[in-house]
Order: sequence, then C-alpha cells, then structure tokens
Amino acid sequence: MPSPSMTRTRPNQRRWPHLLSTVLFIAAIVFAAAAIYLYFEGGDSPNGPEPPAAEVGRNEFANVVTGLKDAGLSAQPGRYSAETSQLTQPGQTIEVNDHNLFVFIYPDSNGDQAVADREADAADLDPATMQLTSRSAERPLNEGEDVHIFQGSNVIAILVGGDDDLVKKVGDVIAALP
Repeated sequence: MPSPSMTRTRPNQRRWPHLLSTVLFIAAIVFAAAAIYLYFEGGDSPNGPEPPAAEVGRNEFANVVTGLKDAGLSAQPGRYSAETSQLTQPGQTIEVNDHNLFVFIYPDSNGDQAVADREADAADLDPATMQLTSRSAERPLNEGEDVHIFQGSNVIAILVGGDDDLVKKVGDVIAALP
C-alpha cells in the first residue's frame, strides 16, 4: 500500500481551483483599472452635481446658494437653523462673506401658491422687532446687528449685518430668483 505522500492527485482535481483563481485575479485587475480610470476621467462637474434649474415659485436651498456664488459671493451652508415668531417656516443658514443669511423657503407643488404663501406670511414683517432664535443658541442670532430682509419668488432671506455692497448683492440675488 502506498503512503499518503506518494498518492498522486489527478490533474482534473487541481485544474478547476487553479482556473477559478486565475479568472478572479483577472477580474480584480479589470475592476482596479476601471476604478483608476473613473477616478481620473469621471465626473464632468468639478464641484459636484449641478443643482436642478428652479421653476417659478419652486426655488430650493441649493438654488439660493448657487445664485449667491454666481454673484461672486462666498456662500456655504451654515450651522444653524432659525425661527422667528413673525414667519411660519423655519429658516436655514447660509454663511455669506462671514455673515449669516437666514433663508425661509415656502414650498408648494404649485409655484404660484408658494409665492402667495410667502407674500401672506411676509405682510406683517417688522425688522425692528424681529428676533431670530435657534435651539442651539442661547441668545438671539441677530442680537446687536442690523437686519436686512429680502423677498423674491417663494423665498424670504434675512441678512444679519453686512456692509452696503453685501446688502445690495444679496438683495439682487433674492430678487432675481424665478
């Protein structure tokens, strides 16, 4: 009786595992090459996906940020949400040239209705008595600062502070929203 070390394995028994490992190795090389190609050549937009074009009365947060950037302003989404007793919608923050711009968006599937909702909500706005509050802030967000209110389409924007040039540019962007 031959010893176990002397027993020969048949070539067919070793052939399939070897063939499978070769195929998987080649597939791994192909996937790695595809990943490298997509890393260097993929993506037509250098700053991420383009926001959708806004329809009349259907602006979104991304449309406001894009409009501010297109006007040459430094605009980044901020850290705060804001509320005020004078408006029904909550606000989101955009940091514009080191100042906070609070954006209140009135959503509706019908653009004309969204604009009408914004107009009705803004009828009694009073910048002198307005206090912007946030759950994460201990004091009003506009304490001791000038408040500038802009309206356009389905958006109300409140800029806290800022010089005359910034106020004009932000006002122009909000007024130009479709």
